[in-house]
Amino acid sequence: MITMTQMEEETLRYTLGLSATPSTSESWAPDFFLSAEIVFFGIYLLDVLVRIYVLHKHWYYYPLEGGIMWMNLFDAFLVLLSAFELWLLPPLSVKFRRS
Repeated sequence: MITMTQMEEETLRYTLGLSATPSTSESWAPDFFLSAEIVFFGIYLLDVLVRIYVLHKHWYYYPLEGGIMWMNLFDAFLVLLSAFELWLLPPLSVKFRRS
C-alpha cells in the first residue's frame, strides 16, 4: 500500500504541475495492484460465503454469544463496499469523466 501511494504521488505531482518531470513509475504497477486487490477481495468474499453456508442462521444471530453477530455483519458490509469499489465505481467514473 505504501508503494502504491508513492507511485500515485509521483503521477499526481506531475499532473498538477508540481513536478517538471513525468512519473518514473513502472507501467506494470497499476495492473499489478488491481490484480492483487481482486485476489484479496476474492479470498475475503470466499471466507464470508463459507461462513454463511456453514453457520446458516447463526451467522448473523447466535443467542449464546449475546445475540446479533456484529462482526459477521461488518465483514459482509466490507465485502459489499469492496465490490462496489471494484466493479461499480470504475464504470461510473469513466462515464462522468467523458461528460
